Amino acid sequence: MNLSLSEKQMAALGAIGEKDFDHQIGIGLSRVLDLGIQHSRTKLWCLDICSGVPYFAFVAAKYDCDFIVIDQDERVRQAASVLGVLSVNHTVSWTDPLPHLPHRFDVITMLNVDLGSNIRRANDYGMIASKAFNLLNPGGQLFVLFPDNYLNNILERTAWWKRFFPSAKIETPKNIVRIQAR
Repeated sequence: MNLSLSEKQMAALGAIGEKDFDHQIGIGLSRVLDLGIQHSRTKLWCLDICSGVPYFAFVAAKYDCDFIVIDQDERVRQAASVLGVLSVNHTVSWTDPLPHLPHRFDVITMLNVDLGSNIRRANDYGMIASKAFNLLNPGGQLFVLFPDNYLNNILERTAWWKRFFPSAKIETPKNIVRIQAR
């Protein structure tokens, strides 16, 4: 499988301030493997919400995933275009609905959480995740990368997410929270 960028793609990404392509693609591949996307036997419909430049989506596409990226950052949308990933310009907020999208999803990712020590932002983030959860197909999965330093242990993280998803199956391998629709 070829995960290399063309010279044209590297030049276009460099023009918008991106660098360390190989490292970023390596992180994308690591996330694909961590989430088990490479084991899917069918095409997956995937949505990414505000995870930054979509190297992960670029790598996942090699495993037959169709991605839509939601982000308000123009640089992210430009990079998505260079990488061949469909993007939607939208400001994500717990008070506003997510944009109208063409279908439901098998996988939704929110992989760039920066909560700092702000519990209010964490609660807002949980509410955004609960909106995203409603866009999952039956059996679909929502993956949230949650900083290890925010909640001290797996039980604490699971309990925190149970507030937003009381009936969902929640697992916390590494620092990724997996929330599965039933």
